[in-house]
Amino acid sequence: MITNEEEIIILVYLGGPIDLVTDEERTDWRSKLKFILQAEGISSFDPCAAFNINLTDRSDCARLVEINERALGTCDTAVFVMSKSQPSIGTPIEMFAAHHMGKQAIVVWNDEGPLPAYVTNYAGVVVRTIDEAAAMLAERADAAKTAYLNAEAVTASTDVARSYIDQGHGEDWPE
Repeated sequence: MITNEEEIIILVYLGGPIDLVTDEERTDWRSKLKFILQAEGISSFDPCAAFNINLTDRSDCARLVEINERALGTCDTAVFVMSKSQPSIGTPIEMFAAHHMGKQAIVVWNDEGPLPAYVTNYAGVVVRTIDEAAAMLAERADAAKTAYLNAEAVTASTDVARSYIDQGHGEDWPE
């Protein structure tokens, strides 16, 4: 049984452009978000840093997709950084998968103008900055921890009541 907030692990999937962008575009936002999340006690899975593969080896590519799908399925939520100026092949596919796994994704979209229809449809929430996404994740983590601890308290109270009744005290329940 989890007894305090520090034991509850919140895991966030970090999706965004990897292959068709510069090193800075690939890593800067991830580093910033991981730093902020870690300070809030939130863990993250970064597919960019998870492993090295040979993009010409079909079995390596299949392994990459399988690992990312498992990680996405394990995560509590996902952040997808998307932009008209940064092409990405995997990010929209991962956002689609997250939606079908029941994950409410946070999309960081800092471009002006309307969102593409698929982003609008599959994004749970759209924010403009990494800082907004981090603040939203911190709020969700706090709410999840509170809800879990409250559920644990209810379960413990129910267990006490059952034990009391099992001991033959069903008729004289204390006020």
